[in-house]
Formats: sequence, C-alpha cells, structure tokens
Amino acid sequence: MIDKILGVEAVSSEVQATVSSTAELLGQLWDKLVLFSARIPVALVVLFISWLVIKRYRKILKVMLSRGKMDPILINLVLSGAVAAGWIVSISLVFSILGFNSIAIALSGSLGLIALGLASSANNVVSDLYGGISLIAESSIRVGRRIRAAGVEGRIIDMN
Repeated sequence: MIDKILGVEAVSSEVQATVSSTAELLGQLWDKLVLFSARIPVALVVLFISWLVIKRYRKILKVMLSRGKMDPILINLVLSGAVAAGWIVSISLVFSILGFNSIAIALSGSLGLIALGLASSANNVVSDLYGGISLIAESSIRVGRRIRAAGVEGRIIDMN
C-alpha cells in the first residue's frame, strides 16, 4: 500500500521506459558507428589515389606549360590553382563517402563561387590578381631589376 502512495510503480515503469529508449539509442549509435568505420578505409584509399593523381597531373601540367614561353611565375600560379581545385574535389569526395554530404556540397559549391568570382572580376582582389598577372607577363618586370614605386626605389628580389 505504501508503494502505491509513493508512486513506486509509476517511477519503476518510467525508469524501465528510459532504460529501454536509452538502449535503443545506443544500439542505433553502434550501428552508425560500425557503418562509419567501414567507410574510413575507402576514404583513405580515395585520399591516397587522389594524392597520386594530383601529383602526376601537376607534373604533366608543368611539362605542358613549360613547353611554351610562359613565365615561371605564371606556371606556378596555374599549377597552384589546379592543385587546389584537385584537392577540393578530392576532399569533397571523401566527405561524401563518409556520409557528410552537406560538407561535400559546400566544398563543391565553393569551387563554383571561386569560378564566379574569377569570371565576373567584380572583386578588387580578383582585379588585382589579373593586374599582377599582366605585370608578370610583361618582360620589363623581372627579378633583379631596379624599380621605383611611390617614391621608393629598390630591387625586385622575389615575385609570387
């Protein structure tokens, strides 16, 4: 009778329901963990293959660009952009394999935004980049030359 007054039966059934739902959640968590851990080796293989492909692609692209009379600074700029794009695509693929599709979509979308920024030239940074490329393409500006800019004279020691 005292159990009914204190509500021990009600508490007992609530505890059982809580334990049951906790066990169910832990079971679901375990299933997801097993599924996720099975995807990790695949993601590592994709990263390794991506590294090999990007490394090979960079060498091939460097040879192709070096055949022309392109400035080494421009070659490095193109190579850096190509390698960065390759890694963004590779990491996006890895996130997709691991089940983080929203992150993969965001990374892929960032490539689109970069392309949009380059195409529209609406940003001063992009305009400055194009201006720098045209300065590099001119034969008069080279490492080792003396220049005067804004009343300051000096020697060009590095261009990147």
